[in-house]
Amino acid sequence: MLKSLPESVTRLGMYHGLRHTTKVDLSSRWPSVEEVEREKTSTLFTPHSIVREQSAAMKQSAEKKHRMRLEKMMKNEKNYGVTLEKYLSSQQKAEKEKDEKDAVLERRMREIHEYFGYWMDSKDPRFELLLSQKEAQEKKAEKMAKRAELVKKKIAEVM
Repeated sequence: MLKSLPESVTRLGMYHGLRHTTKVDLSSRWPSVEEVEREKTSTLFTPHSIVREQSAAMKQSAEKKHRMRLEKMMKNEKNYGVTLEKYLSSQQKAEKEKDEKDAVLERRMREIHEYFGYWMDSKDPRFELLLSQKEAQEKKAEKMAKRAELVKKKIAEVM
């Protein structure tokens, strides 16, 4: 039976030990048309032409992004002076506001020190309590001073 086959096949058969006839039907081992179609549609193998097209498209999109980035940088570079000036002015304003807040806080700390006789950190939870006590006592003192003035006016009117 093997004598009728071409020489290359018989050599291959001899090499693989297929010289002896097997009871396996080789057509059952060969892939069916459906299996071949499924393998063609799978993404495991992509033809070279498609890969080349995808690579060219990716290269073009990367070049476009790079070009747009350069254009944006050139536009920003033209406006750099104005933008820098705005930034510096906003920084100066923020620094002034911070200095004002720090000055107010420093003044409040000095008042607490003068009133109670010892230094206290502004982050100390007792600081706000002592400050509110001091303010309440000052309001009370102002109220008493107004009452004293009213009493003096009434006494002056009576006399």
